[in-house]
Amino acid sequence: AKHFSNGGMGIRNVIDEYIYLNAYENSLDYNYIDTELEKLGLNRFESNLKKLAKCWFSEEKINEEDLETINLMGDFIIESGTYGTVTHSVLNKLMGEATYKSIKANKFKYLLNRAFPPYSVMVGRNPSLKKWKILLPWFYFTRLLKFIFKKNKNIDAELATTKNASDADIEKNKKVHEDVGA
Repeated sequence: AKHFSNGGMGIRNVIDEYIYLNAYENSLDYNYIDTELEKLGLNRFESNLKKLAKCWFSEEKINEEDLETINLMGDFIIESGTYGTVTHSVLNKLMGEATYKSIKANKFKYLLNRAFPPYSVMVGRNPSLKKWKILLPWFYFTRLLKFIFKKNKNIDAELATTKNASDADIEKNKKVHEDVGA
């Protein structure tokens, strides 16, 4: 679910789900599992992933009610490539930033957060900040210099996706996540 919600997940995750279910489904304590999934709000996601795995890799038929959601989830996973895509990642984050009425404001807030991540993120990347908080502006400055002078295909793709993202793209992404329970 974390991969699905961040940048997407690949077919490998669905294969792993199917293999695991094939090997252990009858020995799993579903009362416990369902209770824990309920706490995380992931019951529907897990159920849909299980149905998708069985649909793709076994003879099990999916009822008509679930078919649209399973197809939506399957299409999203196939579009995600092996490990997810920059496009899905950006759209998921823009979807999460959707606190303003203007998509321009959402994009600006997203890019601002990417350029100047919170202290907790910066400490993870620069452990010396734990001891020397005063160096935070320096690390932000060097981060910006790297963005400007070091070519990075992922950053370029992220900027292009952010620039081109529309309300319709974000709404489509949001619908996929809501429908599958992610």
